[in-house]
Amino acid sequence: MKKNRKWWEKKLWWMLCIILPLMLVPAITLFFFPETPLSTSLVYAVASSVGVLLAYFVYTEKTVFKIQPKTLQRIIFIAFGAFTVGSLSWAFIVLPLASYLDIPGTIVILLLFVLMVFCAFVVDIIMKRRDYRPFMERRGNI
Repeated sequence: MKKNRKWWEKKLWWMLCIILPLMLVPAITLFFFPETPLSTSLVYAVASSVGVLLAYFVYTEKTVFKIQPKTLQRIIFIAFGAFTVGSLSWAFIVLPLASYLDIPGTIVILLLFVLMVFCAFVVDIIMKRRDYRPFMERRGNI
């Protein structure tokens, strides 16, 4: 066991990052959106904690359910591309255009799923060129 480890290499910080969403997400949701059911905010809290746990397994390069860290990293990037990039681009591009052009709601919802799949493919292609290395790596100097 290393004695002179950096503070970010200790597991205590990872445990704090996993447990913190379980407490903060329901509290923030209750404060800002009091009409939201507690079960919904608990689902968001558990999902964010599982996301941090998966990031910990990728960071330490451990296997999860016999899934190699490289495959797990690819899954995380594809999910990030679909849910974050796809939904944000839908919200900032499709929704204003749909309200301006009076496009029916079913087509707008369908465009959400199409854009999520498209952004997942784009992020997968970009990260395949980088060998699924994150943009901010822990190796080397900045």
